[in-house]
Formats: sequence, structure tokens, C-alpha cells
Amino acid sequence: MSEGTRQYYDEKWEEYIERNRGKDLSHLYQLFLRHLSGKVVLDVGCGTGRDLKYFSELGYECTGLDFSDKMLELSQANSPGSTLVKVDLRESFGLPRLYDGIWAVASLHHLSKDELRVCLRNLKGKLSPNGVFMVSIKEREIPLDDGRYFCYWSQKDFESLVASLGFDVVERSLEEGPRVTWLTLVMRVAPEG
Repeated sequence: MSEGTRQYYDEKWEEYIERNRGKDLSHLYQLFLRHLSGKVVLDVGCGTGRDLKYFSELGYECTGLDFSDKMLELSQANSPGSTLVKVDLRESFGLPRLYDGIWAVASLHHLSKDELRVCLRNLKGKLSPNGVFMVSIKEREIPLDDGRYFCYWSQKDFESLVASLGFDVVERSLEEGPRVTWLTLVMRVAPEG
């Protein structure tokens, strides 16, 4: 995550919360849970802790990663039972366990293409056998000039990237809105991956 992106979330968190208030993610939760077989979830870019709270309330053991101190503070308030770790996804990072599910919704598009390749390779090593990894990124957006960095991917290019890293896509979703098109992939490590 770029310094400008981290600064946005640390300083303009109230604006971010207001912009995202009331967003219905039930379809994404259902998509993820349909493929999740275990009880240990990693939320990559956990932000305010909204998703950590949702999964925790369903009985999942959750860990959240974020680079913004303010977002981690909000996550702690929203999901006090979750483990929180400050991580710069651009760098290699260690976690003490494997995860049955990795949830990376609206976070990894803050990484450049090279940074994302490194991050996905690192996260792949955190998946338990038969674990599921769900990524939701922006395919297209009318840009906002607010200091955040975004990297946009076509479906073809993103699926090519994850295949080259040894992931099989088990389900996909493309949501086209007036401002943003979201690409969501549910993946598992390929048998030979």
C-alpha cells in the first residue's frame, strides 16, 4: 500500500466510513461461505473490521491484517475478539498459522502489479490444504482524486496472473455498477500448484 493510500485511511477514515455505510455485501459473504470448509479466516485489508465482525459473529476464528493504524483501531472496536496484525502487503510477512479461508475484498487493488504478485504468492503459503481464497478487485472505476493508489485489472489478465501462481478459479463474479466494476474470484491452490 502506498504512503498516500495509508495516509488517506488514517486521516479520512470518517469519509471512508460514510461512503461505504449501508453497502450490502451479503452476496459476497454467501459466495465465500459456500466454499469455506474450516473455521479459521484471514481478512486481508480488514479496514474498519466490518467483515471481521460478520465472520466472528458466525463463530469463525478471525485474524485481520491492515497497514493503517486508524483502521486497525476501528477493527479492534468493531471486532474485539479478532487478532489484528499491522502488515505492509508489499513486503514479505509471517503469520503463525494456516487459514481455511482468506478474504481479500476491496484491498489488493491498492498494490501495483508486481507487488500483488509477491503478495499473492505470500498469501498462498498461508492457506490450509483445501483452503479457499476470495479476492475482489476493481476492474474499472471512474477515478477519485483522493490520494489513494489503485491498480485496475481486466478479468483475463487477473485470471492469468492467479493461474501462473498456481491457483484454480472455482467461481467468479463480475458486478458492473455505474461507477465501479468489481471482479471477484474464489480460488483454491491447484493440485499441482
